[in-house]
Amino acid sequence: MKDKRLRQIKSRKNFLPTLLISFGLWLLLGVIIYFVDPDISWAKPAFFVTFFTALFLTFSLLAANTRRGFTIAVVVTLFATLRLLGVGNVLNLFLLAGVAIASEIYFNLTK
Repeated sequence: MKDKRLRQIKSRKNFLPTLLISFGLWLLLGVIIYFVDPDISWAKPAFFVTFFTALFLTFSLLAANTRRGFTIAVVVTLFATLRLLGVGNVLNLFLLAGVAIASEIYFNLTK
C-alpha cells in the first residue's frame, strides 16, 4: 500500500513550477522585445531561445503532452525564423504544419 502511494507521488506532475517558469520566460521575452536593440549580435539568438522555451513550456502544459508541446514550439519557432529571413509565407506555414501533423500521426501509430 505504501509502495503504491510512493509510486503515485513520484509519477505526479508538478505544474506550478512549470507554470511559474513559463510565465517568467514570457516576461523575459517581453523585456527582450521592448528594451533590447535588435542590432546587438546576441539579441536575435536570445529572442529565439527564449521564444522557443516559453512556447515549449506553455504548449506542453496546454496539451498535457511534452512531445506535442515540443512539436508546436519547433514549428512556430521555425516559421518565425523563416519570417525573419524573408521566406516565411503561407505555403511554408502549411508545409511545416503538415510535417508536424504527419510526425504526430506517426508517433501515435507506433506506440
